[in-house]
Amino acid sequence: QNGWPLGFPANGHAARPQSGVNAIAKAMELMKLTEFFVAKHVSPEGIPSAFNLASIDGGAINMKDMLQNDAGQLLVSRQGNVIPDVAEVVVDIRPATPLLNQAALYHQIMADAQTLGVQAMCMTSRGNLFRHDLPGSITPRDQLGEVEQLLIDTGLPVTYTDISTFGYTDAAMAGDAFQVPAINFGPGPRGASHQKDEHVCVADLAPCGAVYDRMIRHYA
Repeated sequence: QNGWPLGFPANGHAARPQSGVNAIAKAMELMKLTEFFVAKHVSPEGIPSAFNLASIDGGAINMKDMLQNDAGQLLVSRQGNVIPDVAEVVVDIRPATPLLNQAALYHQIMADAQTLGVQAMCMTSRGNLFRHDLPGSITPRDQLGEVEQLLIDTGLPVTYTDISTFGYTDAAMAGDAFQVPAINFGPGPRGASHQKDEHVCVADLAPCGAVYDRMIRHYA
């Protein structure tokens, strides 16, 4: 996840758009270029890298030498008559290939920012544009024999969803952290996460519970 502010000092009045550079508009241009760059990175299994523009904030700097308060919020004026000279974007990028990493993103963002004539600055306490830096990850199917056998022993078929329809998930984070195979397994329906009607199928709970029970007993 990344937080990138873009700034232009001493911008102008909204009645004269040509008197300044709109940082929010430029931030959107930069994010479109970043999204295009991310989309070019697809894993050999066909998994696309994911780009999500999570939030954008901006306005005119109204406190000298201070962009943020202690809570990390931008200290800017949001009056409509001033061209915004700073914008902050938060983006979640989920890489499907090791080629899409922090170094590659940093190089591309800085190059695109220079092309657009904007300055990208740090907005995190660590002095880094990146809040998190986690590599793309996938567990080869030949490492999942034990899990497949647990499903069979529970009386469930071994079926895999089309991997090209998935992106980077928290299961990959656990696999990377502990250097173990990782899978996504649970009650359906797939694709309901974070939706307005997010739910699980009641009929899936008992079979999933039986698999979880076998897993715990097997690996305990």
